Amino acid sequence: MHWQPTHDCMRKDPSSHLTLHAVAAVVPELLEMLVREDMGVDAKGARRILKESNKIGNLLNLE
Repeated sequence: MHWQPTHDCMRKDPSSHLTLHAVAAVVPELLEMLVREDMGVDAKGARRILKESNKIGNLLNLE
């Protein structure tokens, strides 16, 4: 079975899959790395901080 793009942007521009990969994989890894460095914590601590930050952000931005 061949994978078919589901987003119109990917049908129009096949190279956009790289952008989607960056958003889905690279950006979260980079964010974790920056939190680790800035806060002086290990990977587990960085993920905990990001999880708590996400909860606060969701509460502040209720729609």
